[in-house]
Amino acid sequence: MTFSIDQKLIFAVRGKNLELVKERIAAGGNLNYQDVSHGSALVAAINNNDVTMIQYLIDHGSDVNAENAHGIVPIEIALHHATDEVVRLLAWSGAKLHSRSRPHWRKRLEECLSSR
Repeated sequence: MTFSIDQKLIFAVRGKNLELVKERIAAGGNLNYQDVSHGSALVAAINNNDVTMIQYLIDHGSDVNAENAHGIVPIEIALHHATDEVVRLLAWSGAKLHSRSRPHWRKRLEECLSSR
């Protein structure tokens, strides 16, 4: 099986290997590529609760409001199972909830933003 540079970028994020992520980006990896099975690089970092990686990806162009194949945005994924720190980082970076988001996600977002 052959993987694209974009998929290899996602795998590097999932493996928490920042140096390899940098190499994949330098080789042309698309930070906003959405893999049907694995999501985006940003979502992989969110799933790892990897604040350093999330910040790096955002600083290098990851779209914090990019929808996946199901219309779900990264902050909704973070609100479902990531740490408060991850949620705050995404919100402070411009991530927005959809109007159809679950009420308990809105409540959690408010709680995350009001606590430090």
